[in-house]
Formats: sequence, structure tokens, C-alpha cells
Amino acid sequence: MKKWIKTLLWIASSIVTVFVVGLTGVYFWLSVKWTDFYTENEMQIMTREIASTEPLPDKFYYAYDKIYPDQRNRSLAKMSFQSIWYTLTMNNDRLRNQKQCNSILATRFFESKVSINYHSWASYITAHGFEKYTSESKCLDYVYHQFEIDSLADKYFSQPLEKLTIKQNIELILRIKNPALYDKKPEMLESVLKKYE
Repeated sequence: MKKWIKTLLWIASSIVTVFVVGLTGVYFWLSVKWTDFYTENEMQIMTREIASTEPLPDKFYYAYDKIYPDQRNRSLAKMSFQSIWYTLTMNNDRLRNQKQCNSILATRFFESKVSINYHSWASYITAHGFEKYTSESKCLDYVYHQFEIDSLADKYFSQPLEKLTIKQNIELILRIKNPALYDKKPEMLESVLKKYE
């Protein structure tokens, strides 16, 4: 057999192998549900803590929406445009869920409390369980309180969170997102803030 034919057959068999392994991986990924990580009782305990979180001030929500438009109210239709992969990888029980942005982040605060395997995407799967018992809005409240937002408001502005202006709330959200950068380079922060004036 000619050398180029052997090479061609080797390439073809390699492509088929990678394709089969990839499909197998996707199948197992789709078959995993949050109940593989948590019991119903554990999920209810976690989400009860989220649901009881103190709401953030209205000015904070307004500032958050300026930075992340539609993030708090993303519909399944919007997500299909924003993330084709996300839409393609939702199985039937995931199709009922419409919002993910903060519930995914909220799950990360619980990973040390309940053992989860597959840490690279456990938060994504677990978020669907969160949404069964609590709302996206409450996940947002919970996430920022875990960042100790009240203490940060006092640290940066010497006043309580509820007294901050919209601009100060925007600055606070940006600082929380990247404190190492903006604490060292306040001029860069000022430059970013101008976009939201």
C-alpha cells in the first residue's frame, strides 16, 4: 500500500475516533443532573439561605442593569442568540430554565459546603437546581452579599450601601469585578466609568 494512502487512512481513523469520543462526552455531559450532586433536601437548605438574603437597594439594581443590560431578565430566546452552545446543550429539564447568570456564580459559594465532583462545570449543572427553588434576582442578592458588599461600600465611600449614588454603585460593581486592577489603576477605573455617564 502506498505511503500516502496509509497516511490518509490514519488521518481518517483519527478523525472518527475524536468524533466518537466527543459525542460520548457530550452524551454523558447531557445526562448529568443536579440530583447527581445534591439531594433534594440539601438543595432546599442551600436555596433557603439564598431566598432569605436581604434585597439590594434599587439604585444598585439600576447600576447593575447599566453595566449588564438584560442580564437580570434574559429570556430563552435571547440566550439562543447570545450563546448557541448553551442552547444546544440544554436537555429537556433544562429547557424550562430561562436565566443563569447569577445562579451559576451563587453555586460556587456552596461548593465547599457540599462535595461536588466535576468542578469545571458543576456550577452550571447545579444552577438548574437553584432555579427550581429560588429566583435569579435572589441569586444576585446572595452573590453580592457574599462579596461583603456593605463592607466594601464603607471601605470605598465611607457610607452605607443604601446611601450610594448610581455612579458610586457602578464603581462598586466594577471594583468587585476586578479589585486588583482598579485598586492599582484608579485612572483606568475613571476611564471606564465615563462610559456609563
